[in-house]
Amino acid sequence: MIEGLKKHHTQTCGPVEVSTYFSPQSSLANFRDTNADPFQYRIVFEIINASGPAGQRVQFQPPTPLAFFFHISLQSSDGKFHDLTEGQIDPHHTGKPTPRDVAFAAKDDVFYSQISYAAFATIAPLDAMREGLYRLSLAPFPIVSIDGKECLYNTPPMDIKVIDGL
Repeated sequence: MIEGLKKHHTQTCGPVEVSTYFSPQSSLANFRDTNADPFQYRIVFEIINASGPAGQRVQFQPPTPLAFFFHISLQSSDGKFHDLTEGQIDPHHTGKPTPRDVAFAAKDDVFYSQISYAAFATIAPLDAMREGLYRLSLAPFPIVSIDGKECLYNTPPMDIKVIDGL
């Protein structure tokens, strides 16, 4: 459990367990990066060495750059979600997805990776963002690889209520 966040999805990938947590409500300030604490409202990926030995190693693929993994949609008055996602519109957050090595010192060790809601301004224009219900969809992707075997992560979409202020 991560304080202030909703546990959204958990999946077992060999000896590790991967969970997604997120803030189900946020404000426009958090998407526009004007909040004093940009990581107060975020998505967190938690990886636990649930049954592996001390020294268990995995290759972790964070879902970044966001343009390779996420779609952000806004619900209209007719109840349908409309995709706001554009290509990588921020030249400072480009590149290719790059996995990184994670080593666990012991069984039950935990590794965290987080994405601030402000990062979504790199794939959706700020002028299109307003109050409403957003749906963040994450394409299935190999979140971890263990001994060359990939684990495809399939998390359901996350709905986030965005208001003008919190």
